[in-house]
Amino acid sequence: MPEKRDDFGNIDLRSSKTQDGKEMLYDRLQRYYSETEAVIFLDRFVVSNSDLSYGTKSQDGTKAEAAAKIIDGYRELAANPLLAEEAQLHLERERRERLKGDVLIGKKDVTFQPYR
Repeated sequence: MPEKRDDFGNIDLRSSKTQDGKEMLYDRLQRYYSETEAVIFLDRFVVSNSDLSYGTKSQDGTKAEAAAKIIDGYRELAANPLLAEEAQLHLERERRERLKGDVLIGKKDVTFQPYR
């Protein structure tokens, strides 16, 4: 899982502690992700599914595409409780979304890169 995500306003989760100070944000996110049933779901509907193709060297098959969508969905599931309990993540996400909107409509000219 990436240590920076758009869901969290691109905060480096490895360098920030949780509000209770017990662990890093990245570790908590990993714990929430491991508590999901992503591996079981992937095994049941992607790995074991012979109807999905593996693809080629230059093009992903349906197995890779399905796996990526499932993993993204479970990452989002893991991110929701973290956003709910960590106020600074939620506030930073809102601040960056507002700034991104201002930059896109030309209201602000800053070095902010909204698509990075």
